[in-house]
Amino acid sequence: GTVMECRATVLIKRGEEILDHYVSPLENTHKRIESLRVGWHFDCSCPRCSDPSELGTHLGSYQCAGLLTRMQGHSGAIRAGADLADNGTCPGVVMATCPTASGTDDTCYSCARVVTRELVAGLSQELEEMLAMTGKYDCPGLQFLLQMYEKLFHPTHNLMVTIKRYLIYIYGHSKVNSSEEDLVKKMKYCE
Repeated sequence: GTVMECRATVLIKRGEEILDHYVSPLENTHKRIESLRVGWHFDCSCPRCSDPSELGTHLGSYQCAGLLTRMQGHSGAIRAGADLADNGTCPGVVMATCPTASGTDDTCYSCARVVTRELVAGLSQELEEMLAMTGKYDCPGLQFLLQMYEKLFHPTHNLMVTIKRYLIYIYGHSKVNSSEEDLVKKMKYCE
């Protein structure tokens, strides 16, 4: 009884494979994989899901220096020779060790520190909750969140991109948020 019609916007050659995404491509690998398991009952091993950097998008990456600074004094969150003596100066990016396996820890691809899945999942949940309480039209609140989490999350982490996308809609929309500084930020976030 139900029919779904799909119309191509590009030329498809006879015999060519047609691909679709089942979940939002703006989510990070952990979210996409969990959604696919729960909603569609399969595991994905496409090139993007299998790559720790998500094909260079870093939608699920964190900044090592920020994580180290935040976790000083919290034992167990950072493992494998986690000498915090560098005071959070590692310029590395923390990414999933095995992106398609649930519950695996993340690793800094610069200093090789292992960061627990619980820590990064907890940080993501914390920011998601803060973002939900802030609202997408609260310019000062969104700017605060961006500033508060910019040293923990990679600049293109999906939650940081979400905040920037909300700010793009705000900047230039009214005289209050149309300063030269706001418009420069808007162009930067659009890029």
